[in-house]
Amino acid sequence: MTLRFRTGDSVPVDAAWSPWSAPLPIFGMPIAVPPTHYLQYLLDLFTPSATSPSVQDVTATFTRYALTGSVETEEFDPGSLLSWGLLTINSTAPAGTSVSAAYSSDNGTSWLPASSDQDLSAALVHGIRLQITFATNDTLVSPRVESVTLRYRIASGALGNPAVSWGIAFFAFLTLLVLLRLRWHFAATGLLLIHADGRVVGNAGADGPRDEVATSAMLTLVHQFVRDSFQGPQGTGGELKSFQVDDKEVTIAKGAFLYLALVGKGTKPRALASRLVKFLSGLEGAYRPRLEKWDGLRSSTGDLEADLSWFLRKGYHAIARRGAVRYHA
Repeated sequence: MTLRFRTGDSVPVDAAWSPWSAPLPIFGMPIAVPPTHYLQYLLDLFTPSATSPSVQDVTATFTRYALTGSVETEEFDPGSLLSWGLLTINSTAPAGTSVSAAYSSDNGTSWLPASSDQDLSAALVHGIRLQITFATNDTLVSPRVESVTLRYRIASGALGNPAVSWGIAFFAFLTLLVLLRLRWHFAATGLLLIHADGRVVGNAGADGPRDEVATSAMLTLVHQFVRDSFQGPQGTGGELKSFQVDDKEVTIAKGAFLYLALVGKGTKPRALASRLVKFLSGLEGAYRPRLEKWDGLRSSTGDLEADLSWFLRKGYHAIARRGAVRYHA
């Protein structure tokens, strides 16, 4: 059995589509394709005997840009401020995309629109926050911001030099994010427990997959590919720890006979991976008689769903402050 593919931007297929690719050497491996709207695959099945190969499912995952997104600074107040000055945004916006800005003089309670090369001297003379919003009509294309600069004027006596009355603030855009300690809240939205043989044992959360079998197969294939491709000379390494789909990140812990996958948005807590491992180890210890040789029936998992729901709600950020976790098995 071999799998080939081609891509294009129109339906039906026309001459602008790419030619058929060479057969994939490994099922489940990532493929490099141009950013087009459509992908078509072709399965070639062959048998030298009366027994035919069969295909139950074909899954293709992809990444794309969000339609809109924004970034906000914390309040910046340089002290001894006389007035704000020119706002400059160094950005690139392909056709169908846009970059817009706003500022707040009341710490984010209300926002006023702004644009690049606008004089903000009319803004109130105290702390200011900036908001940059990105938008696109095509999820294959995204606008880009290289830097944001805001000039401001301070009292000359604050510098100890009467000749210097203007300061330049707000650096390169990435420096802005770092120095102002831009914070992103992390929220866990889904939790999936998978048996080593690929079966879904349980899930919790609004992100619970609609098609558990396809999701489980995808995770198992990706993990197998990473392990086989990056395994060390002594058979070590190559374990998949996490991957990203759109704005969601999937963090994975591997146990003796179970995998645990947590889906979330935002900046992960530093201890998230170790908490997943600790929780999974406890699950395997508590549910080993039920799950090591699982019969495939959800009714035989006891109160496993309650444990998964607890970890999704608060365990992923509270387990390090608790004593022993109490499992319902």
